[in-house]
Amino acid sequence: MSQYPERFEVLMEGIAGGSSEEIRHACAEMRVRWKDAPVDALLSLKEKLRRLDMEHREAQVDELLISIAEKRPGPFTEIATEPGHPLWRASVEVLTMVGSAEYLDLFVSLLPLCRKKGLRDIVKAIGSFKGEKVVEALGPYLYSEDRDTFLEAALALKRTGGEKALYHLKGCFEAKRRGYSEDASIIEDLIADMGQAA
Repeated sequence: MSQYPERFEVLMEGIAGGSSEEIRHACAEMRVRWKDAPVDALLSLKEKLRRLDMEHREAQVDELLISIAEKRPGPFTEIATEPGHPLWRASVEVLTMVGSAEYLDLFVSLLPLCRKKGLRDIVKAIGSFKGEKVVEALGPYLYSEDRDTFLEAALALKRTGGEKALYHLKGCFEAKRRGYSEDASIIEDLIADMGQAA
């Protein structure tokens, strides 16, 4: 037996497998019922749709989740503070899309808790913001052994810009060049895009 009221079961079925019109109506009704909407079930559905490459349907679920998170962030932040939670990545992604500055502190606090698997996701989440706090948090990840994490950090610093970001990128460029890393040219291009010379 489901832990959710029967009406939510019907709405979830409409979102998961209904026609375009059924999805639209189900999402609209779920938005109205945001106080009781089954966040865990919606996040699970988001992950399932992502795995199935059903982007259009996932985008509608994303819009619904953002709408709920804006009014009722508690369930999302609770999951986000547990990097081992199966719905962690989806929760972090939704909070990132909400884009509220308060989540930057939450994401930065998660950096030391993330295992290698989730590190790229949290670096990407932090990189969706701009400012000195982003530069301070992500500067060290320019030296990550995980290439995806390194790239996310480098792109975030380029987007943020400023003297400190440039200082970190130039330091990384020198280290990569000394180590004969092919990634030195990537950093050099980012620095050039910022209107500076490496």
